[in-house]
Amino acid sequence: MKRSMPILVGVLVLLAIAAFFALRKQGESSSEGLPGERLIVYDSAAVDRITIRTTAANVGLQKEAGRWTVTSPFRYAADEGMVLQAVSKGNALLSKGVVSTNPQKQQLFQVDSSGTLVTVFEKGIEKAAFRVGKPGPSYNETYVRKEGSNEVHLGDGLFTYYFNRQPKEWRDRTIQKVDRLTVREVVMRYGDTKKRVVPVVCRD
Repeated sequence: MKRSMPILVGVLVLLAIAAFFALRKQGESSSEGLPGERLIVYDSAAVDRITIRTTAANVGLQKEAGRWTVTSPFRYAADEGMVLQAVSKGNALLSKGVVSTNPQKQQLFQVDSSGTLVTVFEKGIEKAAFRVGKPGPSYNETYVRKEGSNEVHLGDGLFTYYFNRQPKEWRDRTIQKVDRLTVREVVMRYGDTKKRVVPVVCRD
């Protein structure tokens, strides 16, 4: 038993070394980069159009008369909060380092044609385009590549959540908007049952 322990430890060390070099060969290893570098730069307040292309669908979002609208693949009022959140997150995308510059390895990180292509426009002019790939090792990171560049960055944040949405998810699903400060009573009816609720409103 005592003799087998050193052998077992040696085997584990060799396996760890082999795994390390295998990952490096596939391009999954980190490399020197500029941690904290802002990858995508645009004026969030000036953005008036976004196109998001995935392997499943193409989504068009455009600001019309001060309101965001889904223009493709159908026409519908957009969820303002969701669109503004995507605009904000894209502009705040920070790099944790470059993981690859080899074009042949883009598919490994899903930042090739299989990745989500996000294009941002300011006043009708294209200002930024980037590919959102698969989640990184910690699942709080995302592989990202600027369109036209071979550098694959490990982005700080899970950006697939903000951009990889089905077209219907971008729609405004609000049924009714009411100023809560004006609500004095809520009446709920179900069959012969009626219940009145007086909301408690905290005023500053």
